[in-house]
Amino acid sequence: MMIMVHDIRCEERMFSADIQALCDYDDGFNEAWHSGSEYEMTIMLSDLFGICPRSYQRTLMYERLVKFLGMKNITLKVISMKTKNKKGN
Repeated sequence: MMIMVHDIRCEERMFSADIQALCDYDDGFNEAWHSGSEYEMTIMLSDLFGICPRSYQRTLMYERLVKFLGMKNITLKVISMKTKNKKGN
């Protein structure tokens, strides 16, 4: 079985537009990104889709970005209306 190991520098380049957009959107994210400090950001899927567009507006389209940011001590919680409505019932 082959285990894939991601190069963090490669992923940083891959997500550079997303990271820049999030830095422009949220001052706390910007500070955490540049200082390396811990940060937690909760955002609605519809807002994130406007900031960091993907082919489809689904939380699974952001899973790799969320995982990458987690390695940088930034927790990105993406809330969808489906998730929000399920928790409310």
